[in-house]
Amino acid sequence: MKQAFAVTIFLLVSTFSLFAQEGEKKEPRNKHQDHMLIDFGYETFTSRPGFTNFQWYNNGLNIQLFYDKLFGQSGFSGAIGVGFSTQSYYSDAQIRRDTNASGLYSNWIKNPEPYNRNKVSTSWLEVPVELRYRSKIDDWGYRWKFSVGAKMGYLFDTHDKMVDKNNIKYKTYYFPDMNNLRFGLVARAGYGKINFTTFFSLTEFFIPGRGPEMKQVSVAISLVPF
Repeated sequence: MKQAFAVTIFLLVSTFSLFAQEGEKKEPRNKHQDHMLIDFGYETFTSRPGFTNFQWYNNGLNIQLFYDKLFGQSGFSGAIGVGFSTQSYYSDAQIRRDTNASGLYSNWIKNPEPYNRNKVSTSWLEVPVELRYRSKIDDWGYRWKFSVGAKMGYLFDTHDKMVDKNNIKYKTYYFPDMNNLRFGLVARAGYGKINFTTFFSLTEFFIPGRGPEMKQVSVAISLVPF
């Protein structure tokens, strides 16, 4: 259902973008732009437990709304916004609590039984801040766009779902060792309504000392409806 919803959004936004670009030639350089971004990304980690096999189709969806503040006629602007993002990590393991010398500890534990599908999902509320640059409109009616920034996020949901060989679903919602706050860096480059975005978390996926050292990384295609 989530995949179908994402594809629907993609098609609607793509159609909107094609029509919106027709009028871009007439926009002045100092016009407020890029108020909404929708990212479709690949999700991974800086380091992963060697015994865990993650799938190539780990994916994420990120929706952000911005207020864009222009800096005169320079082409530069600053932006602050609010956003929602969700990530799905598919692997052959689940996050479960274990014990070590210092007490309770979360780790990725391989599924002991055969299964059809297994994933861990995270959902965040975020506040992004960006410094942006937009070039003048070229002969084709488009602009080059670049931005760097950071965002702070609050984790409001984590759950996993395993579908066994009999197609029975099992869900877990208790993950006390997850880091509920994250802070990371964002970079974006694009042309017209299409951008490429990267995000690198500076904070650990788990609370330090209560799970393996892992930081979230995403690489995404970003669409700009307006």
